[in-house]
Amino acid sequence: MLSAEENQLLTHVTGDAPMGQMMRRYWVPACLSEEVAEPDCTPVRTTILGERLVVFRDTNGTLAVVDERCPHRLASLALGRNEEGGLRCIYHGWKFNTAGACVDMPTEPGAFGFRDRMKLTSYPTHEAGGMVWTYMGPAADMPTFPEYDWMKLPRNQYAVIKSASPSTTRKRSKARSTHRTRGSSIRASSGIGRSAPKRRWTPRRKWKPRTPTTVSAMPPSACRCRIPTPSATSA
Repeated sequence: MLSAEENQLLTHVTGDAPMGQMMRRYWVPACLSEEVAEPDCTPVRTTILGERLVVFRDTNGTLAVVDERCPHRLASLALGRNEEGGLRCIYHGWKFNTAGACVDMPTEPGAFGFRDRMKLTSYPTHEAGGMVWTYMGPAADMPTFPEYDWMKLPRNQYAVIKSASPSTTRKRSKARSTHRTRGSSIRASSGIGRSAPKRRWTPRRKWKPRTPTTVSAMPPSACRCRIPTPSATSA
């Protein structure tokens, strides 16, 4: 049985983990070609080796794998507009090409040169076998793309399937629930969106039907109230 240290060495791929650094020396799949089949199509969000990335095909048909977050306000570029040779962030309109360079910045004049200093992390791409592949390691160690034999077959003789593992689905659902919990606690502590205090809930008493009371007729002799009768003298 593996120890905890050995298990961590073999399974952790994020950051500077040794297994992740080794995997970055190989070409890895990013998405299916059919997901970005048309120029200016909708960007595809993906996560590879712990990095949040976006895959898109620009107007000229060039593929790109870039960082998902815009360097301005960290907005997701997966929600951006893929148009006119670049991917534009919907938050403040910064536009990036397939190399990750900022080509348009409506909030700053071009003479300032600020947009020339903004750049997204971009990785080389290769399309083969019905998939978009990317290399995320050092440029000096980039190997030649492996042309597997099955990639040379006609497209109708092989199938490429994309699926999500149950562990990934559980992690995403757990992250969403954690995010909602943190957001609600932050709002409660800061007073943002705080509503009026609610009344303390008290359980209702269990309803019980009342016992019907029986009314019996009282004999005249039992009545203590006597009505005086008019006498002859008073008449």
